[in-house]
Amino acid sequence: MADAPTQAILEALADALRGITTANGYHTDLGLNVRTERTETGIPTAQRCTVAVVNKLRTERGQQRPSRGRALRGVIEIEVPASFTDSMARVLLAEDDVDRRLSEYHQMPDALPVQYEETVFLDRPEGMPVVAAEIQWTTGYTRNG
Repeated sequence: MADAPTQAILEALADALRGITTANGYHTDLGLNVRTERTETGIPTAQRCTVAVVNKLRTERGQQRPSRGRALRGVIEIEVPASFTDSMARVLLAEDDVDRRLSEYHQMPDALPVQYEETVFLDRPEGMPVVAAEIQWTTGYTRNG
C-alpha cells in the first residue's frame, strides 16, 4: 500500500534531516535522533528532533473550480535537556544545521522542496526542563486522483 502524499513528504524530510551529523560537516549530530512520531513523552536525556505536519490547505481558494493544489505547513521541533551547561548553544547550533539543510535542494516525493519559514526559540517552555526550537516549514503538491 502506498503512503499518503503527506506521509511520504514527512518521511522524506525526516530522511533529509538524518544527514545532519558532524561527520557530514554540520555543527551537531541532530540527525542521529530524528523521528516523525512522539513516542517519547518524557524529558529527553539527549538532543532529539521531531518532524510533524500541522496543517494542510487547498491552494487557490475562492476559485470557481476545485483546486488540486495542496499546501502543507509543518514543524521541526528540537529539544535539548536544560540540565546541559550549554543547552541554548546546542539548540542554536542545531537550528542553524536545520536551516542549512533546508537551504540545500531536497526533492520531495511529487512535491516542491521544503521551505524554511520561521524559528521560535523556547527556553524552558511551561516550566519543562528543556530548551527547544520550533522551525516552521512549508511545501506544496498537486493532488492526483
